[in-house]
Amino acid sequence: MSSENSELLIRKYLPIYEAQQAFTLSNHLAKLRKRGTKVMEFPSNLAQSVVFSANIEGNPVDYDTYLKYQDQNIRPRNKSYQEIEDLLKAYQYAIAKKITVQTLLHAHKLSTRTLLKGTGKSGNIRSTMVYVYQRSQRIYTAVPAPAAETLLKTLVKEVNQLIKQKPSLTECFYYAAMIHLRFVHIHPFADGNGRTARLLEKWFLTQCLGDAAWLIHSERYYFRHLPKYYTNIKLGTTYQTLDYDGCVPFLLMLPAALRYSYKG
Repeated sequence: MSSENSELLIRKYLPIYEAQQAFTLSNHLAKLRKRGTKVMEFPSNLAQSVVFSANIEGNPVDYDTYLKYQDQNIRPRNKSYQEIEDLLKAYQYAIAKKITVQTLLHAHKLSTRTLLKGTGKSGNIRSTMVYVYQRSQRIYTAVPAPAAETLLKTLVKEVNQLIKQKPSLTECFYYAAMIHLRFVHIHPFADGNGRTARLLEKWFLTQCLGDAAWLIHSERYYFRHLPKYYTNIKLGTTYQTLDYDGCVPFLLMLPAALRYSYKG
């Protein structure tokens, strides 16, 4: 397969990635598949994914607390718990859908129902500039708003081209992480970009590998290695100055997450 003409999903780092990727993906995926692919079964799979994805964004509800709520049939009305329930609905929605701009927007709408309540921004591509802050300092300036929609459409188009080309197992993991990285850098929404990027990464994997990909605990791995996650994702301070020559360390985190899914 080839994506050398792709504007966003860069192929040229694949040889470096293959040389540095230390895990036998087929063996680890086979071990994961032995556990079955009942992705709707609670609490094993999707619930863990959404809780840790929310934790990455600072949500204080830990997985043990979430499990306790489910065991006792407690449904808190607080914002933190509702944000997790919203994200769970987005993951459940994605299971039966193909990746399109429309389904991606709807997944964002579901996942940010509480987060962006009353703003009119849930499920809509942003119309203003957005920035990323850390400790009150601006650390990243996203693509200008007029380009956000065009880039998102280009990304989704390339995603579907890749799926049709039936990428190899190594390519599936390489491009899934590249999609995650590109989406975060485009930052197409006013908020909820990180949780949507992590969903899209796994969503792409399931389109390539089947439902077993929902069992990969990538969100948990990223949360457990959060400083590394943020360091690796930062390839520049503005969209225009991003340097993807440094992208491989981030791309290698997803194969590590596959192994971590039953070793961690």
